[in-house]
Amino acid sequence: MNDLQESLGVLVISIFPNHPIMSSSEKGSSPEDKELKDVAWICGLFAVLFALLIRYFSGTTFILPPIAAFIFHQFYWRRRNLPPGPVPLPLIGNTLSVRLNLKIDMRNPAKTFSSWHALYGPIYTVWLPHPMIVMASHEVLKEALIRQGPAFAGRPSGYIWSMFTKNPEHGDGIILCEGERWEHIREFAHKIFRNFGLGRTQMEEKIMDNINYMIAHIDGKLQGNKKISLDLDEPISLCVANIIQDFVLGKSYEFGDPQFRKFKSLIDAVLADVASKPVQLVNAYPILAYLPIPALRRYKENGFALQRYFLNVIREHKDRLLMDGEPRDFMEAFLREMALQRDNPHFNEFTLALASGDLWTGGMETTVTTLRWGFAYLLYHPSVQKKCYNEIYQKHPRTITILLDMWFNRTTEDVELLGFRLPKGTVVLPQYGTVHHDSRYFPEPEKFKPERFLDGDGCFKRRPEMNPFGMGKRTCLGENLARYELFLLLTTLIQKYEFLPIEGEPLPSLQRSLGITNVPMNYKCMVVPRKPSVAV
Repeated sequence: MNDLQESLGVLVISIFPNHPIMSSSEKGSSPEDKELKDVAWICGLFAVLFALLIRYFSGTTFILPPIAAFIFHQFYWRRRNLPPGPVPLPLIGNTLSVRLNLKIDMRNPAKTFSSWHALYGPIYTVWLPHPMIVMASHEVLKEALIRQGPAFAGRPSGYIWSMFTKNPEHGDGIILCEGERWEHIREFAHKIFRNFGLGRTQMEEKIMDNINYMIAHIDGKLQGNKKISLDLDEPISLCVANIIQDFVLGKSYEFGDPQFRKFKSLIDAVLADVASKPVQLVNAYPILAYLPIPALRRYKENGFALQRYFLNVIREHKDRLLMDGEPRDFMEAFLREMALQRDNPHFNEFTLALASGDLWTGGMETTVTTLRWGFAYLLYHPSVQKKCYNEIYQKHPRTITILLDMWFNRTTEDVELLGFRLPKGTVVLPQYGTVHHDSRYFPEPEKFKPERFLDGDGCFKRRPEMNPFGMGKRTCLGENLARYELFLLLTTLIQKYEFLPIEGEPLPSLQRSLGITNVPMNYKCMVVPRKPSVAV
């Protein structure tokens, strides 16, 4: 099978002889190169089938009209009513554009979208490999998601999603759901969020309890030392996970817990594999699922392992379910609602498992990623860290927000946007990353300038173009909780410690890791305890 994969891959890769993958060995090749090889041999399979078709019909007049019709359909007919965009290749669309355009940073797809925005305007079409409408300006996002919000609130279905939701038409849970079920579950989750005090004093106290536990863990590692080298991923991840898990599942982990490490590794693997080109090609052409694709196999195994975990926690909750008093967590509140609404098909154990997973993963991953990026940039800009500490000491905090989030939507009805008619079911991508890097709104967008969000008095100034939690009906459900977590974690850590680069080692890479979320590369920093109540 490896020989077959290599042979088929060469058929496609040979078109691009200068690409670095051609000179890389399997042992020393990067994750991007290995991923491209997987894509290449899949595409090569299509090339072989097409070549056999031409060979079989060579010398006849039957092959010419189908080829002419294919070219006409590929390059004109299917693009005629859509917004402009890069020309798609047969079968794979623009999926290789990021990898094969060496002028674009291969680890930063936001730059690719920004370059397309510059070429084609605020709304354009990208084929990945099927058509997707990208909305890349604040004005277009406002028109679509606010003024025509319900029409753009759908979620696209697909093979890689429906294998978990078991509902290829409308999905299930919260993130991958649309329609009546999504409205019911989201409304119920909103109610539980309010009842549990998210955004009020009692939630702040719960967050601080977990932060203090994290601080005690870091102090324990210091053990009287003046400084230590530390990877912030584990302490921050466990702290944030315990905050959201207390709300969703009523459970918490201790540092070093092997179950937590396994659980987090499963989430990290799923988020990495779902964004890989082989898995996305399978999503576009489900027949490829019958091929032995390693990324797809890992994605299935890890995804179903996570699903089994939440189903097991549901069984534990059912064994100790109480119908009296206030519910202890989201899962118990949902189970009570199931008992009260036995005839409501939207409230069932499977939906609960998916919704709990959505809240857990969505509540942890983006918050942890934001904080890890924040501290990486503070290592590059010690003067900003110094200003933050002094403002905390003076009880005048500064907020730093760095977040990129990207989820596809789809239209729930026929709509018109900037003169383009988008039929029901059109996949759309609100490209907040492009807006957040648009120099019209944020001069010098590539520079780390937290002061751009401060007014003349040093107070936080809301910018309507900055929407890290989304816009419209799909706005992040846990926005208030995330804002509390980000503010309290960042200010508490800066108040307690100084974070410095490790002497003799390079600063953290500012390149993102591969995956569906904008995760930084792993890094360590030097953690130095501060003297209490001393401004610097």
